[in-house]
Amino acid sequence: MNPNSIYQLYQAQRTRTRAEILADDARRAAAVSRGSHGRARKARASVTMALSAIAARAPKIRTA
Repeated sequence: MNPNSIYQLYQAQRTRTRAEILADDARRAAAVSRGSHGRARKARASVTMALSAIAARAPKIRTA
């Protein structure tokens, strides 16, 4: 058993306070939010590039 296992067992058996639980929830929510914003930005960029490529290939329509 490595030394870190003892601490992990201690943490698993220890009860957490309501403040600790809420702080952990807030940290996780912030991390998820940061991750989803990055994915959304990448998705918007790829959609913009795809639409630009389609527009470049489309025949030009002349209006008189």
